[in-house]
Amino acid sequence: MTDLRPQTGPLWTLTVVPYQHPEARRLTQALYREQLALYGFADDPADTPDTDFTAPEGTFILASAGDDPALGCGGWRTAGPRTGEIKRMYVTPAARGRGLGRLILQVLQEDAARRGMTEMILETGARNTAALGLYARSGYISARPYGKDRDPGINRAMRRGLPAGGLTGARPRYLGGLPYAGLPLRTGGPPARYRAGRRKHHGGRPAAANGQLAG
Repeated sequence: MTDLRPQTGPLWTLTVVPYQHPEARRLTQALYREQLALYGFADDPADTPDTDFTAPEGTFILASAGDDPALGCGGWRTAGPRTGEIKRMYVTPAARGRGLGRLILQVLQEDAARRGMTEMILETGARNTAALGLYARSGYISARPYGKDRDPGINRAMRRGLPAGGLTGARPRYLGGLPYAGLPLRTGGPPARYRAGRRKHHGGRPAAANGQLAG
C-alpha cells in the first residue's frame, strides 16, 4: 500500500460550526473586506442565510492550528438537484502557502459527495489567480455564469464532477498520522485533525499551496 503519511506541515484542526459562529463571521468578513479592496464591491457574507450551510443541505467548517484562533474557513450548500456550491473559502494571509486551502476544499467536496452531490460549482474573482490555480489543480473547469447579474470580466464560474462514493474511495490515506478515508468531520468532542504539507509519495511531490480563496 502506498504510504501517504505526511512528513512535514502543520497539524490542522477542522471543525463543523454553524455559519453564524463568531469565528466564521470574523473570517467571512475578512474575506469581504479583501474583496472590496480588490474589486470595489462584493457580496456581503452576512446576507447569506445561516440555513444554507446546515446539514444535510450543506456544511461550514473552520480550520485552525491546534487550539489557536481559526485561520481558514469554507462551506458548501445545495445549489440544485445533486449539485453543491463551494462558498466563503478563505485563508488568512498568515496561513497561506501551507496547503490549508486545498485541504478545506477537499474535505468540503468529500462531505458533499457523501450527501449525494455529483457536481460542484463555484464562483471566484478573475483577479484571484491563486484561487483560480487551486481550483484548476483540483479538477475544476470553466463554466457558464450562474449567478445573477454577474460580469464575466470580473467573475469566474467553475464546475467539476464528483465520483460516486466520494473522492477518496476505499483506498486508505493518512493525514495527520490518522487513517483517513473521507469524512465525517466531528461536530462534538475532539475535532478531527489533519496535516497538510509535503507527503512521501512515489516521487515525493508536495501538496499544492494556496493563496487568497474567495467564493
